Amino acid sequence: MSFYSGKNASVTWNSVARDMDKLDLSFKSEVVDTTSFTSSGYQSNLDGIYSFSATTEGPYNGSAGLTQGQLVTVTFATGGGGPSFAIPLRVAEMRISTATRNAVARYSMSMESSGTYSVTF
Repeated sequence: MSFYSGKNASVTWNSVARDMDKLDLSFKSEVVDTTSFTSSGYQSNLDGIYSFSATTEGPYNGSAGLTQGQLVTVTFATGGGGPSFAIPLRVAEMRISTATRNAVARYSMSMESSGTYSVTF
């Protein structure tokens, strides 16, 4: 079994590698309930709509390069020879935060897929 180190991971959009230091990717499949009286007392379902969501964060340098609602293809590379994902995503939420001590301002973004995505190994 292979494991991939996050130290060489990358997040890129608009052909620019971004200063992100955290990434969370979630692949989803809608489960459509088809349970009925004829299901013999067991749950029944079908595979529905596929989607993908991503949350990423890192130090804030004054510009995220994106705005809320913007649709952009984002490439996430796991690093260390792991897979790379190219996904059309719409920016759903952006946050900027800071603290008084021992901290640099940070920003985070939540994004939702719009269309198909590709995976490269």
